Amino acid sequence: MTDPVPLTERLQKLGLPFTVLSAVFVADTLHATLLTPALLYPIAVLVTVDIDDPAVPRLIAAVGSALTVIGRFVPRPEALPTIDLANRVMSVVALWATAALVLHMSRFQRKLRKGEAIAEQAQVLRVQTQQRLELSLHELHDMKFALDQSCIVSITDVTGAITYVNERFCDVSGYARDELLGQNHRMINSGLHTPDFFATLWNVVSHGGIWRGEVRNRSKYNTFWWADTTIVPVLEADGTPKQYVAIRSNITARKDVEERLRDQASLAKLGAMASVIAHEVRNPLAGVSGAMQVLRSRMAAESEEWMIIGDVLERVDQLNASLSDLLIYARPQPLHKAPTNLRQLLDDVVDASAADPRFAGVAITAEGSNSMCTVDANLVRGAVFNLALNAAQALKGRGRIRLIKECNGHNCTIRVQDDGPGIDKAVLERMFEPFFTTKSRGTGLGLSIVKRVVEQHGGEIRVECPATGGTVVHLVFPL
Repeated sequence: MTDPVPLTERLQKLGLPFTVLSAVFVADTLHATLLTPALLYPIAVLVTVDIDDPAVPRLIAAVGSALTVIGRFVPRPEALPTIDLANRVMSVVALWATAALVLHMSRFQRKLRKGEAIAEQAQVLRVQTQQRLELSLHELHDMKFALDQSCIVSITDVTGAITYVNERFCDVSGYARDELLGQNHRMINSGLHTPDFFATLWNVVSHGGIWRGEVRNRSKYNTFWWADTTIVPVLEADGTPKQYVAIRSNITARKDVEERLRDQASLAKLGAMASVIAHEVRNPLAGVSGAMQVLRSRMAAESEEWMIIGDVLERVDQLNASLSDLLIYARPQPLHKAPTNLRQLLDDVVDASAADPRFAGVAITAEGSNSMCTVDANLVRGAVFNLALNAAQALKGRGRIRLIKECNGHNCTIRVQDDGPGIDKAVLERMFEPFFTTKSRGTGLGLSIVKRVVEQHGGEIRVECPATGGTVVHLVFPL
């Protein structure tokens, strides 16, 4: 339905058609032939074809029909009445047929213009949609860039297979993207968390929930890194997960600081206690030891008292050694780093063990090429010897210990490997805790001191019990 056309606008549009009608009427009244000029009235209708007003062609057809009829009664002696009447009938028919054709063409033009307008609007809408899409994609790219710069991102499918990792994930894990895609996150499992921990995690996300927590992971180079982790499931329309997005922040430095603060608080108390022990216990022990040695020197070597005093002196020495360990642990020595040939350091440990009766019956060897690493040689040598001694005691005088040195582009690793019975899981979880020991005689500080030495160098210590048996202790030192 078209809007009504104002009268003044409609009158302006009638100028040319009425001029044509007037000219044809004048010609009709002046001439009479076999083809009367009245047949030219449809031309006035044709000139309205560009006028977008359906009333105009009808009006011109009506006026032309009226003029055709009026022209029939204008006297023209030369006109043939029958032929003139037939011509005028054809003129009227042609007028209305032309009007119908013009109206049809006008409707077609209106539809065409409407279609063009719709197409133009659609094009504008497409352009606007494309612009919004490009803007959204640009904003999404900016958000992804910001996320990649600040977070460690990975995406897995519902089976847990990795489908995407960003560059920061590759950097912190040490793996290339091709090594990670299609794999499971188990390849970075540090072994710290229990199966129940991960079962709870998957139970939450598999039911559409968001899981948050702190997870310790292992890198390709056998170093550990902590991540504050948020796992968000991406859901199908029916609410079932179709993939999982894990967003992590590296909090290794924070965890290290927290652990150091805890250690420092403990060491402050332990140091104060060690000072009291050194003053109140060690000095009397020296007096007791000296007195026992004097008494022993006055006795016959084959007497029963001589053996008893020898046993007392041995116990005093053990107590003194325990106090020494306590002081070393409570008051860590500063590092004196220097380039050190680690293979030569392992050879020194082998030589020292050969002269120690506690290694009797144990075969100990050193393996690996010569290479330099900047460490405190005395502290590292003592740490390796301590681990070798523990291994020898576990072997109970029968077995083999291998000291293996390996280096790559990032760190050097010393492995202390034995073929003994291995370590129980309960002991494995607590073996580096201060004062924890499974021996009848011992302070439980030896392995704690070893761990302290490694961590002072910025490295880490890791223990494995292979299925084939034995125990492997890894000391990892950064290059």
